[in-house]
Amino acid sequence: MNVVVTSPGKLIAQDLNKIGIQVNVQQVQYGAYMSQLSGHKFQLTIWFSQSGRTPYYLFNSLLGTNEQYNYEQFSDSTTDADLADFAKTTHQSKQMQGIYNVERTLASKLPVIPLVYGATWYEYNDSKYTGWPTADNPYETPAPGSWPAPEIVIMHLKPTK
Repeated sequence: MNVVVTSPGKLIAQDLNKIGIQVNVQQVQYGAYMSQLSGHKFQLTIWFSQSGRTPYYLFNSLLGTNEQYNYEQFSDSTTDADLADFAKTTHQSKQMQGIYNVERTLASKLPVIPLVYGATWYEYNDSKYTGWPTADNPYETPAPGSWPAPEIVIMHLKPTK
């Protein structure tokens, strides 16, 4: 199996070899890596996912049929319908049911395998501006790398004086 990855791939390959799965890591420059990802020229790869304030952002970016980061080219009409239903409502129990369905599909078909859940950390100072996302008002993920979150957060900020 040829694997297109960045450096964590070597560690994973060593672990897979221990259980009898032979993996040949092909470490490439970033431009070649992205070319192979977007051209779907790989058998296994490591990639990050989108984040957001709900699981929808993660699952839609990885599993939505026509999504930009669906490099594995997963396509499932039921998953697409569940993701669309989630996006159409703010009713939490309906959203949860759709996400549970997506999680079951993910667990049974394994189009992607999440390796790590990375917490989204941020900090703010409300001495000069208020309106930051908080635990009581989590309107957006405020981490700087969570595009377009910074723009949305800025639109909510108000000077304290």
